[in-house]
Amino acid sequence: MKEANIYSLKNQLNRYGIDIYSLNYNYTNLFHSKKFNITFISNPKAACSSVKASLLENVISNVHVESISRLPIPTDSNSKFFCLTRNPFTRSLSAYLDKIGPNSDQTVWRKFCNRYSLKPDNKISFYTFLKLLSEERNPFNIDPHFRPQIYNLHVKDICPEYVGRVENMNHFSKWLIDQGVTYKYHSPHKNKKTLAYKNIITKTEQDLIIKIFSKDFEEFCYKRDLESSYIPLPIQSTQKFSSTFMQIFSVFRLGLTPVQLDEMTKNFSESKDEIFSQKTAYLSKVIQNQIYYQ
Repeated sequence: MKEANIYSLKNQLNRYGIDIYSLNYNYTNLFHSKKFNITFISNPKAACSSVKASLLENVISNVHVESISRLPIPTDSNSKFFCLTRNPFTRSLSAYLDKIGPNSDQTVWRKFCNRYSLKPDNKISFYTFLKLLSEERNPFNIDPHFRPQIYNLHVKDICPEYVGRVENMNHFSKWLIDQGVTYKYHSPHKNKKTLAYKNIITKTEQDLIIKIFSKDFEEFCYKRDLESSYIPLPIQSTQKFSSTFMQIFSVFRLGLTPVQLDEMTKNFSESKDEIFSQKTAYLSKVIQNQIYYQ
């Protein structure tokens, strides 16, 4: 692509109100069903496998792999966005039991070991796991399975139409039926120990969970009392999006492909426009689902 055309594309982005210099956002955890015209904001360890399986209707192999190709990222806000939240106590314990240790999900576990200089063959305690998370300054360095839910659910940028609760799946399944979707339970990583979380989590671990997920407790109205059986009500709201998020939709409506963005990256790199080069490279990876979060 010639330099003149590259700058033409840059001007085109500007005309559509896209500030390429401030665009630094990844939303590849949005899964849009064209058939039902709804968009799921995936929140790992909060029934995301079941929701994806429900939207796909027929899962041939791996639900997460299939959802990437069959439930594409939305290109606009003209669908009903929804999500599920989970009690931070049960979610953190579930993540630990499923993802941490030599006999767990090796992809997540080995990345965790590399991050915190651990030996993959050695199991760590739930307390040690929480202690490491509590010392993380940047939440985006935390794997999405352990990350505070406010970041997975983009609370600063998306106010979805419906926020369901894992603890009240009856209400959620009825909401799905209203959208034409039949809820299908799909839990390949279920661990019954999570049900006894009140007897497993110690006072020290409780305090760490409250510290790590303090914003989740506040934003999603969960009680900080481990013994509480309170379940927050589902939330139904008027859907809203931030201006930053609307810019991202604009990028995809322009039809920019990874090839175009890669070529833009190369040309701007050669012209020493490093900031633009970095942003276009980032957008290219987002389109190809190569980045979950930055």
